[in-house]
Amino acid sequence: MDFTIIKYNCRKNIRKKLFASFLIMMLRIAFCIFGGIVSGYSLRMNNRVHSIVINTAVLLTVLFVLSVTGYASEMWHCRIGEKKRADEGVMLYCIFSQMHFKKIFLDFSVILRKIIYDLLLSLPGIALIFLSFFMYRSYGENGYLFSVTVISGVISLLTGLGFSFCIKQRYFLTKYLSMKYSDLTVNETVLLSSKIMDGRCFKTVIFKLSFIPQFALCLLILPSVYVIPYYRQSCVCLKRELIGSFCEGKLSE
Repeated sequence: MDFTIIKYNCRKNIRKKLFASFLIMMLRIAFCIFGGIVSGYSLRMNNRVHSIVINTAVLLTVLFVLSVTGYASEMWHCRIGEKKRADEGVMLYCIFSQMHFKKIFLDFSVILRKIIYDLLLSLPGIALIFLSFFMYRSYGENGYLFSVTVISGVISLLTGLGFSFCIKQRYFLTKYLSMKYSDLTVNETVLLSSKIMDGRCFKTVIFKLSFIPQFALCLLILPSVYVIPYYRQSCVCLKRELIGSFCEGKLSE
């Protein structure tokens, strides 16, 4: 699997579709800002019950919009990769066609699994850091031992998060599979993604890390208009390649 070819083809395709991709990105940002404004206004209300109800409604609405537009973006980038029509009108079709609560349940299920992996693998490092601070404050251990313990905890924490990031790639295909095979249940989608990604997680991590130089440019704000759609398009193309190679392997068995 040649990552260079995947990225080159995606870079060539996405240049023609930047405006529509920019609209999806702006829609997501606008809803987040709108939710923050409404939430901030509701916090000033004297009635605490009304404030809680409004904040809950705003949070659920924003999460729903982010989930739907996330799947719509996946579908839209998939159409670009398949050389299908993908203009602004098709973008609206993608958004409305992905308005299913099953998508939200899938997102919640995947996010929950990822959080569990993060907690389990980062817990030893966090425990070591807290233990070093506790020992220092309670028993006044020497500074050298304290520094060594804290550094060991930080290294353990970063190592755990690195392993977690790699393991979480098993859910890399969930959005794509849910979009392509809508008859699959949430659990079936997660299990199929895990099965396809078996032995391919580390390669996916390397692929994502190759975008670090481009994402560094996003600190200048303006390049993000191009970099984010380019990254998402590349990920969708990689997903197609991964599923295709998995199916070819099954046929050859």
